[in-house]
Amino acid sequence: MLRRLFKGFLVSALLIVGTGIPAYAQSPDLDGDGNIGFRDFILFSQNFQLFARQGGAGFDATIDFDRNGVIQFEDYLIFAVNFGRSGSNISLTLPSEPGANSGASAYLDLDAGDEFDGGDEEGTVSGEGTIFSVELFTDEIVSPVSGIHAIFNIDPSKLKVVGVKGAQGLSVMGQPVSTGFVLGALTGFTPGPTWYVATVDFQTVTDVT
Repeated sequence: MLRRLFKGFLVSALLIVGTGIPAYAQSPDLDGDGNIGFRDFILFSQNFQLFARQGGAGFDATIDFDRNGVIQFEDYLIFAVNFGRSGSNISLTLPSEPGANSGASAYLDLDAGDEFDGGDEEGTVSGEGTIFSVELFTDEIVSPVSGIHAIFNIDPSKLKVVGVKGAQGLSVMGQPVSTGFVLGALTGFTPGPTWYVATVDFQTVTDVT
């Protein structure tokens, strides 16, 4: 049953991949002192709400750095790339081509973490409101990463993400949404060939027996 709930999933971005940032993006110098530092990080992390949209709850225009009206992983990347920079070294452009980690993959260990209902080794989940944990791993990360955006291809009417605990060196940015989350590593680091990323708590929304 547990494996049926996961229709497969993907990790959408590792470090700096995806489309370029428009030239009219705004600076991540949130405290206005000319440097992107720890105080800026505190302000950013306090207001980061993944997928919050302009006009809706949780949206903060000051951290919508690409000004597209949605708080998303690209906003985090703009901040992470500039962390520790100042003045003319602040860059509002991200590479438009995939980097060295474009071949990275991820998988879930469905038999790890907390025990499932009754400690069932097959990972059977039953009943509305059941919470269980799985571990997320990545393969083939070959250059330093600044962040990971995990999106799970799950049916949110049956299953949702309710908690995340990142590995050492990774911070959960804001609150997870029902189908994913963002982990940040501002200083960047290169993990081993197979890397434990996080323990993810899921909860059943309906009775799935």
